[in-house]
Amino acid sequence: MVSDNSTNIRLENVERAVGQLSDRVGDIAKFMERLVSIEERNGFMIQKHDELKESFKESIATLTANQVATDQKVSALQEKMIRMMAIFSVIAAATSFVAPYLVKALMTGAPS
Repeated sequence: MVSDNSTNIRLENVERAVGQLSDRVGDIAKFMERLVSIEERNGFMIQKHDELKESFKESIATLTANQVATDQKVSALQEKMIRMMAIFSVIAAATSFVAPYLVKALMTGAPS
């Protein structure tokens, strides 16, 4: 085989180009590995986010149900209170109407 300078220069250029391509392929492989790890981490974070979101939805549903139950209890207590106030006002009116007669009866029936 004939060895001349131009062939050696071309071979050196090819070797250099192959080396650079190998370095670039290595860099691309490292970059892809980083992308994969980032994607895995993002997938994990998205899963945790979705779980937390579902947990919040369940908590809100529970709190809403508790709020409705509490509102019903408050309404029932308000109705009872209104009834009690009505009964007490009737009793107070009857007492204020009957009290003077009772006092007069006690005064006249008391021995002197």
